[in-house]
Amino acid sequence: MTDKEKFVTPPVDPPDPSSASLHRQPLEVIKVSAQSRTASVAGAIAGVVRDFGRVDIQAIGAGAVNQAVKAIAIAR
Repeated sequence: MTDKEKFVTPPVDPPDPSSASLHRQPLEVIKVSAQSRTASVAGAIAGVVRDFGRVDIQAIGAGAVNQAVKAIAIAR
């Protein structure tokens, strides 16, 4: 084995399309309003992330975005 061959990484196979990770259940969107309680939203975020590894959050308006950002900070 030459010095150059030592540093060449082997090719990576593409993911199997039948893999379970590609066929997850669709996630529900957590909708946040300006009146949403941050602790409740944080709990919902933590639960969905724990189960699925990601979460979709929808917030429209400055007050709703403020509550969503605070909830994300609490959930992390």
